[in-house]
Amino acid sequence: MIGRSIRKMNRMHQLPVIALIVLFAITGCRKDKPESPVETPVTIGEGRGVYITNEGNFQWGNAKVSYYDITSATVTEDLYEPANGVSIGDVCQSMVLHDNKAYVVVNNSGKVVVVDPNTFTATATITGFTSPRYILPVSNGKAYVSDFYASSIAVVDLASNSITGHIPSSAATQELALAVGKVFVTNETRGEVHVVDPATDVVLDTIAVSRGANSIVEDADGKLWVACTAVAAHRRPCIGSIRKRHRWKRRFPFRTLLIARGA
Repeated sequence: MIGRSIRKMNRMHQLPVIALIVLFAITGCRKDKPESPVETPVTIGEGRGVYITNEGNFQWGNAKVSYYDITSATVTEDLYEPANGVSIGDVCQSMVLHDNKAYVVVNNSGKVVVVDPNTFTATATITGFTSPRYILPVSNGKAYVSDFYASSIAVVDLASNSITGHIPSSAATQELALAVGKVFVTNETRGEVHVVDPATDVVLDTIAVSRGANSIVEDADGKLWVACTAVAAHRRPCIGSIRKRHRWKRRFPFRTLLIARGA
């Protein structure tokens, strides 16, 4: 009888230990937002470096713009919040430097933040977008902004930092490129590239490429290259070029299955 009582008391003494272990296990598995390191504002100056846009977690509002200093081989994780006291927003999609300013497109916050590229202090915010993706200055006073969920490309006045017009298009416009005096805008869902006259803001032509057209770049020879991810299962991802008279040619098709398997 005494032995049973002792064993019962031992089990009762073990209960707080078990509860403590369970508590540690529960708190250790919680998916809290990671704590950001404390950083102080920095001045970039005239050194050589690379800006890095970080989307962050969707709907967490923890997007960042980092900076890699090539000379010192150091990284500043977040330029914006230490300089402004608040986060830049939700999903930092892209950034472009123009006329001694940096234009940062914050996709899920529906805005473009204008900052001083040296101190990263905000000077203006351009709003009125649905889901902005990329910004392209087409002159000293005007820029185009693609918008994934809007059926238009926004025309932005860089002096007033406001939307002054829209160029009708299908939804899901993505990256833009300025070449031979025209603006080429990729359309992901329709597999097209819109050709826009930046002087009149009118679509001159639409080039059928391949499904999933999202990235575009001009090479050193003046040739435009378009990357297509192939939205439909029966289409293959590819990279192709736009030649004279706006003709499209598939150059490098990829095997979808190999990409899906990570080969």
